[in-house]
Amino acid sequence: MSTTYSVAVTMDQNTLTTLKNNGFILYGFKGISTPNGSSAQPTVWFSTNQYLTSTTISWTENYKAYISSQQIQANTTIDASNNISADLGNLVTVDGNGMLTVSTTGGTSGAVSVYDNSSNPYTTGLSQAANGGPATPLCALSLLGQTTDVIVPIEYVLLMFATQTVDTGTVLYNAYTQSIAVDLTGAPANSRSVSYVVNQGWQTDGATWATVYPPNAALKPLLINPM
Repeated sequence: MSTTYSVAVTMDQNTLTTLKNNGFILYGFKGISTPNGSSAQPTVWFSTNQYLTSTTISWTENYKAYISSQQIQANTTIDASNNISADLGNLVTVDGNGMLTVSTTGGTSGAVSVYDNSSNPYTTGLSQAANGGPATPLCALSLLGQTTDVIVPIEYVLLMFATQTVDTGTVLYNAYTQSIAVDLTGAPANSRSVSYVVNQGWQTDGATWATVYPPNAALKPLLINPM
């Protein structure tokens, strides 16, 4: 059975009203580990303006591997519609027509592996659903013909409030505003809670599993871990 994880974001009523009146959107990103870190970039995993004084973001260990013909560039929204469900340890193979198949053998333990058995290069990555919505990309990597990308999803999320409007699956190189990274490794009940205060920003209350980063922080070093 897939494990469920969650992060709760809390704020007071004044903060909620101020953020809503100024058009702020809550954005989320999720980390991965990969030996192909040189080409990998994080993408916007989820966005919502339907937050309240207490908002829980939850997800389970269910993944889809995708391929796309799009190039990985800043502000490009990756079309991940060519995808297939894959469990950790599975090997996804791309054939000469861009068709995807999945096998329970030949993969890497704890990872989703994508093998391009063709001469065509692609962009690949993993998609995952948040809050019961559709699966959306959380990363984008270059996949060359006759090579394999190994992707390990990690329970590490980054959150930010911003007024810029950007679609899920969009490659972002830098955070728009102050952000907070939350590590769920060893979290009780696989859950963490953070808070946000208007004019003060994200609050960690001294937690070692949360780190606040300044505006314009480079996202790749925070979300793409080398293997």
